[in-house]
Amino acid sequence: MQHYPRKPSILILALGVLTGLGLVSAWGRFSDDSAANGQSVEALQAAIASNPTDAGAWFNYGQRLRRDQKFGPAATAFRKVLEIEPYHREARIFAATTLAQAGERDELRAYMGELILSNAKMAVDLFDRPELQPYLADPHFLAMQKDARGQALD
Repeated sequence: MQHYPRKPSILILALGVLTGLGLVSAWGRFSDDSAANGQSVEALQAAIASNPTDAGAWFNYGQRLRRDQKFGPAATAFRKVLEIEPYHREARIFAATTLAQAGERDELRAYMGELILSNAKMAVDLFDRPELQPYLADPHFLAMQKDARGQALD
């Protein structure tokens, strides 16, 4: 029986894992920067002023504000996207998560109530996100989660 040394294969595997983690980390930074196409807040505001019905400009503006941790204004931008394109999936997700991060309990409750009626499955998924987890200590949100789960099964 042939005996093969294990150290080289372990080193190669470790190098592969570290390289993969580095690529994932770099991609995360790249996607955050490219989320608003690298534009400044002022440039995005100018784009919105020139065409207030441009859902893409509003979305990029929301992404930039979210990246800058201005969650309240970001939520407003994502909700504006939804006024223009009501079924924009990413805007729906970011509207909920930024409302949660901004601490807008009443607005989040109203938004999630609307979302349960229009897309219960997405509401269930959102209640499982870490941004919304702290709200599940509130009996209203817990009841909404239960309602969303029930409607998603239908």
